[in-house]
Amino acid sequence: MATLALWLDNRNKNTKKFPVVLRISHQQKTKYISMGYKVSIEEWDIDNLKIQKPFPNSGRANAVIGMKKAIADKFVTEVDKASLKKYNVNDIVLKIESLMQEAQNPITERIEARISVSKFGASIVERMKKAKREGYAISIESCLGGSAGHIDHRLPV
Repeated sequence: MATLALWLDNRNKNTKKFPVVLRISHQQKTKYISMGYKVSIEEWDIDNLKIQKPFPNSGRANAVIGMKKAIADKFVTEVDKASLKKYNVNDIVLKIESLMQEAQNPITERIEARISVSKFGASIVERMKKAKREGYAISIESCLGGSAGHIDHRLPV
């Protein structure tokens, strides 16, 4: 059975900030997945395994770390013991990393899928002209034309 634990990887004594990692142990082998944060010893709460206040945005950082750990916990608990024995620790790490990446993709896809107000307005004008609603199309064009330099906000698609 694979075991998971959050850990401050302070093995390198030459640095002042250490990475927060998820330690994965399976079949007497251990691997680490970086949680994307580096903190000093003073910023790490060793009892609760969390980033504490001197760290900027510690609440958000703990939320991201918690989400990533929950994804890993879900994978380990949902995979039955028989099939988990077939995996080695490298396979488990790769699967957990891919699940973490999939969880973050919808956020980036929504950001990339946004269009500007002027492009959205132009698409409405085009649809209105095709529907032979010239008056409505002209009024939208005049609104867009009057504020062309001011409209650059992004809208969800």
